[in-house]
Amino acid sequence: MNELFSLLEPPMFTNKPPSQVVVNRGSTVSLCCKATGSPRPKIEWSHSGQSSYLSPPFQENGCLEVNTFKDNSDGDYICRATNHFGLAESTATVIIVPFARVWVLYSHISYLLLISFTFIVQKNL
Repeated sequence: MNELFSLLEPPMFTNKPPSQVVVNRGSTVSLCCKATGSPRPKIEWSHSGQSSYLSPPFQENGCLEVNTFKDNSDGDYICRATNHFGLAESTATVIIVPFARVWVLYSHISYLLLISFTFIVQKNL
């Protein structure tokens, strides 16, 4: 009988997302968490700005892809690992910064550099 109880464990994280992630608007960030326990814990993600769980809330590998094109994609993302014997929780705060804009002027050519996009504007000669 003692062997049965030793096999039952509440969730414990083996991998948690960083507590804070700073990304450029328009990029995608992957938040991952993994947990052990018996029975195997279910991993669910929620976002603090939303009252309901994210869709799909359950990810088989424990990773959530956050697309920062959306205006409300910053804030706290909460990973919950649950089984019949307990709950483990970890929070990652996503901070979105705007694209950096740099103007460099060379005689007749101006370059506008955006972090992942390049626009070239050339004067008519």
